[in-house]
Amino acid sequence: CMQGETDFKEVQVLPDKTVQFYYSLLDSRDSELPLLDHELIDKKLEKLVLSPTSLNQFLACPRSFYFESILGVPLSNNQYLGFGNAVHDALHLFLNKLKNGLEANPETIKELFEISIQKFRSFFTPKQFENYLAHGLDILPRYVEDKLPLWREADMLLAEKGIDHVIHKDVPITGRLDLMLRGKDGRLRVIDFKTGNVDNTVQLNKKLKPAKDYSDIGGDYWRQVVFYQILLAERKDANGHMDEGIMSFVEYDKYGQFVDRQFLVNYGEVEIVSDQLVDSYQKMKNHEFDVDCNRPECTWCSFIKNDYVLPAESIRESEEENEDRYLSFGEDTIQLHFDF
Repeated sequence: CMQGETDFKEVQVLPDKTVQFYYSLLDSRDSELPLLDHELIDKKLEKLVLSPTSLNQFLACPRSFYFESILGVPLSNNQYLGFGNAVHDALHLFLNKLKNGLEANPETIKELFEISIQKFRSFFTPKQFENYLAHGLDILPRYVEDKLPLWREADMLLAEKGIDHVIHKDVPITGRLDLMLRGKDGRLRVIDFKTGNVDNTVQLNKKLKPAKDYSDIGGDYWRQVVFYQILLAERKDANGHMDEGIMSFVEYDKYGQFVDRQFLVNYGEVEIVSDQLVDSYQKMKNHEFDVDCNRPECTWCSFIKNDYVLPAESIRESEEENEDRYLSFGEDTIQLHFDF
């Protein structure tokens, strides 16, 4: 999934509160995170629902969660996000055609991708659009040809399955599953489509790494799969227990092969992510956002440390590090505008 599902209610902030907040941004001598009035933050959090994206973001950097999910700092369009959205949209349309008995083959996905990428044309420069269109037309027919045998023999196919109104240990959670598939063997597989360079094994393995114990938060992709297990287990009327979670990469590797990473989630892993959910939710409720993540590449921690102005090069992040959220920046600096 390319974007998070965190849901918040709009809150009106009085003009004097806004002015006070802007002054706090200018007075950055202590390099601390300026918080809005705590009562106003509480109102923003009243409708908080955690998704895999929002949980991953808070665990990686509470300050990032604060700026993007609490303040709602607008994020710009980006070529990686545009391509990921176009790929997901095309695969969704393709799987629905397949499910409904319509023509669905490698040529079909090419036609659908050409339609889907047009929906996100504003995410690209003209040259980027040309390059990503060609790239999608190269990889998607090959990916579909590789996966079609499994999809065609499935007893059940559900694309873009949203699961809402779920409570886990008093924590409201939500999620959207790219594909739920029940094979002839009766096993229920939850499949998440991923774009990005599969040959960057260091970065990929970091995201796929299961947590070893409660002191280890594990990788984002592993946590996402366990999160889906929790969602399906709590949603009693869903399509059953998840037998297997799969991260399926639509880009082929340097050998021309497509990589799928299977996860068989165990009870201990569920308990670890459950603990992460409960602990993170409580910290959000306690407004524990001013925590330095100590990552040199972190946009928001750098923003605070550098008097609330960032050099553009400090927020140019790689495709592998960013699949859901991107910031706009000019040639030299980024200027933030907070809309309350």
